[in-house]
Amino acid sequence: MKYSVKTEIIQREKGKKNYPIRMRVAYSGRRVDLRIGLSIAPELWDSERECAKTKVPHADKAACTEVNRRIMEIMDKLEHLFRTCELISHSIPTADDVKSVISMRTATSKASVVWALYLADNTHVE
Repeated sequence: MKYSVKTEIIQREKGKKNYPIRMRVAYSGRRVDLRIGLSIAPELWDSERECAKTKVPHADKAACTEVNRRIMEIMDKLEHLFRTCELISHSIPTADDVKSVISMRTATSKASVVWALYLADNTHVE
């Protein structure tokens, strides 16, 4: 299933030191906005690469590394969700399925349940 993700900072209130990071997932005519729970200073954000800058002063390095790690973690989970829905359940994920990628819930999304059922049915040896 084809999908796209745009990661950006939301600069609604000018003058703030840090701004929240949003990931916008678009698929099958739908659009879901995800806030990843982290924020960053605008001067540490690379809009073109859609991630935190990597060449920063030592004091900011840990924060930038954490932001990029979290973005990659979410991207991996999104890839898993869309592949599972496409290959196993042959369905389109709901907005709640996509939003569940952010939360720490386990096996509550439709894709997770389908994957668990698939594994249960295909783990026996004949």
